[in-house]
Amino acid sequence: MKHPAGRLLVYESLYALNRDFEQVLAHLTRLQELGMFQRRDFMNVFPPIIQEARAWANMELVEALQPLEQDDLNRFSRLPIDVLNEVERWQKKLRKAAGKKRRQKRGGAKSEGV
Repeated sequence: MKHPAGRLLVYESLYALNRDFEQVLAHLTRLQELGMFQRRDFMNVFPPIIQEARAWANMELVEALQPLEQDDLNRFSRLPIDVLNEVERWQKKLRKAAGKKRRQKRGGAKSEGV
């Protein structure tokens, strides 16, 4: 899965999965508050099972994503030196143009005041 859009879908699904686990826990709490569970220890038993399932799913997904993210880090942290040099030249050119523009503005303001 090299395509960034595909990875975005995975992260969105991971978020939704965690959100939905949280909703399950909230609904269980609400049902307990409504007196729907006969076993008094229900909320001591099932929420930890649900949390374990969430943690397991997160671990599996994060482990699958780790090599992809590592590949991106390696690829983007090793930009060719000529690209970096070109960026530096471009930044210098922009700074020079901005300085020239400021000097022209100051020179124009002085001649208007005379």
